[in-house]
Amino acid sequence: MFGLEKETTLKREIVETLDQESKFITTAELQSKIGHGSTNKILQTCRELKEIFNLLYPDQNSQIKIVINKHSGICLQRNTNDFHLFYIYLFKNDISYQIIRSLIISEVVSVTDLQDNLGVSFSGLQRKVRAINDSISVFNLHISGTKNLYLRGEEKEIRIFFFIFLWGIHRQISNIDWIKQPDIYQNAAERVGRYLDHPLSWIKNEQLAIWMYIFCLRINYQTQVSFDNLEQKIVNLHQMPEKPDFLERWTQYDWQFLLLILWHSGIFDFKFTLNEAEVVKFKKLNFINIWIELFERDYIKLSERQREYVKRKLLQQYVISVFGNFTVTDASQQDWLYYFDGYLDPAALKHQKEYYLFWKEFVKKAHQRFLPVTGLNFLLFQSILPFNYFLPKVKVFLLSDLNEILEDTIKQQLSYTFSHKYKINFVTNIKSADIVLSTVPSSDPKIKKLKQPTIFIRSRLFSNDIQSIEQALNKQLQ
Repeated sequence: MFGLEKETTLKREIVETLDQESKFITTAELQSKIGHGSTNKILQTCRELKEIFNLLYPDQNSQIKIVINKHSGICLQRNTNDFHLFYIYLFKNDISYQIIRSLIISEVVSVTDLQDNLGVSFSGLQRKVRAINDSISVFNLHISGTKNLYLRGEEKEIRIFFFIFLWGIHRQISNIDWIKQPDIYQNAAERVGRYLDHPLSWIKNEQLAIWMYIFCLRINYQTQVSFDNLEQKIVNLHQMPEKPDFLERWTQYDWQFLLLILWHSGIFDFKFTLNEAEVVKFKKLNFINIWIELFERDYIKLSERQREYVKRKLLQQYVISVFGNFTVTDASQQDWLYYFDGYLDPAALKHQKEYYLFWKEFVKKAHQRFLPVTGLNFLLFQSILPFNYFLPKVKVFLLSDLNEILEDTIKQQLSYTFSHKYKINFVTNIKSADIVLSTVPSSDPKIKKLKQPTIFIRSRLFSNDIQSIEQALNKQLQ
């Protein structure tokens, strides 16, 4: 991502992979999970990471460390979730990061100065620029120039890209150590929140301050935001408050663009009001009804509250697509949206597979250039469809000689133990069961006549019982 160096990417992937593990894993297992790099390279990188964490996190109360044991393998241990020091250290030493940072700070960047500051040859710098260009093409942006570097593209997309770059890596303006006087932008963000009668929490204020920094910087360069016909129609859908006096150098377009970001990025929870007459005339929002109809046809009926939530999120995602110029045919957009969200949980893989089928039919029926961005739209799909929706269903009959309380205890324990793998339904008719669990001794002649697989368990479930049940469930569902 962003054309970052292989070393930077590998270090980040190793840390994120190890952080998902609760125990030691071998170098070979780590290599398999990452999917690239030799085991020797990964072990060497883990040793480098160990030294980096020892340097950055010496405090025992907020420590992150990598443990390498020649017998057990490799493990990441931490008592804090604050990886920002690590990421700042990591990206500061990355040439691609420094190129993009330079283009944020200065509209025109001297190639000679970059070479001197980064200690890289002209050809090496050009290779890095090409890698960045491949990565930012999703924003329809391009770095050009030989003696000086310029970032070419629509102003709205430049600002969106700068935010994703800074927020995706640093999360908060106070974590960006090269921004001078961040309090200026923190105060500006706070004033915007008060003006809109929606004071922000400190963390949201930190994030809005990144936007204020980008807007103020670009306005100082006298760059101008403009709207095409479709974008202006979207602006007209909203009841827009007047631009505040304290943003005297901002144009009306700057202010309206910021409002759309606050209302539709999904990061902030600013409330907005639509012009209903304009909404009725704007036929391109018909896709919202198509999305809901397909979802309810194939999956579950939405409650009124869920329906309103889905409508709001689909509108937000559509606005992001239009102003970010993310078209339906742009397959790479999803990678960008998972950039700072890490990897999918295994339980979500079935949702993802199902979503691709849903999305394919939805795009065909909606048939328009701009639709909700697939990465965010998948997250919406996943959020309203229960995580256990696609789990295999198993009907279980409990044949018991125990009292009712013990039977209920067994049922609860089994439902909890397998809740992330199966949807277990305890049935009262033994003939309808897929498998039978029995506390009755196996010598009972009636047991031998059962047609279903029968697992004999203790009245208190031990690990052997759980293992036998899981093996039977897996075999039954093959």
